[in-house]
Amino acid sequence: MDNQVGLNVFYEGVSQLGIKLTPEIIEQFSLYYAELLTWKSKMNLIGYKHEKDIIGNLFIDSLAGGLILTSESQCVVLDIGSGAGFPGIPLKIVFPNIFMNLLEPNSKKVSFLHNVIGVLGLQGINVESTKIEKMVEKPGFNGFFDLIFMKGLRLDIALPYVR
Repeated sequence: MDNQVGLNVFYEGVSQLGIKLTPEIIEQFSLYYAELLTWKSKMNLIGYKHEKDIIGNLFIDSLAGGLILTSESQCVVLDIGSGAGFPGIPLKIVFPNIFMNLLEPNSKKVSFLHNVIGVLGLQGINVESTKIEKMVEKPGFNGFFDLIFMKGLRLDIALPYVR
């Protein structure tokens, strides 16, 4: 994060959610933020332009979904329509024991996801370059995920495919 205002928004947001930050978590979010800005200048990755909006509406909002998780949670999670990795990557950073699956059909965004996963050194995370309509056709899809998240995706598109 670039400035003290952004850091304050981040610290206040995670504090309100009751999330404990370690230096490693802070470093990963800073790297993630830097990658977002770098790639955002090259492609339509996220719509937000201001740091406090990116942090509040993407990072903090994504972590709000983690209120049902604990640091010991070991579950398999699917993020449908992951885009630039929201909410999946922030959740994976804070809850490293979960196995995260990011589902994103846009090949440019998939390239970004692979890049940021490598930059952050995340383990136990998978990127599927397909739509939910095709994902459900894969053997073992039904009943495989403990939790499913969607952010910025119309419910009427995805809900018919998940239980």
